[in-house]
Amino acid sequence: MTEPLAEAGQHLFILEARNDSDALLRVLGCFAVQQAELVETRAVADGAVLSMRIIARGLSPTRAELLRRRLCELPLAAQVSVGWRGAAGGISLDGRRTG
Repeated sequence: MTEPLAEAGQHLFILEARNDSDALLRVLGCFAVQQAELVETRAVADGAVLSMRIIARGLSPTRAELLRRRLCELPLAAQVSVGWRGAAGGISLDGRRTG
């Protein structure tokens, strides 16, 4: 049985990672493996740290959590958070509702 997608909403991933030359490519590769559709990607380098904000759709809650775990397993990852934004707005990060 296939799990329904969270098509009406999007998942927001916030990451901090070591600013290696291939850090962004390694992170985005994880999204490609899960066949996530990228909506927005931002990466800001500040010395040795690369901060990323990635919005993706086309992921079920289970696959979004699997993707979060895979990102946490990357040797360069320092911190990974995931949230969900429904069609009505408001973002829930790690289960906390805001907005």
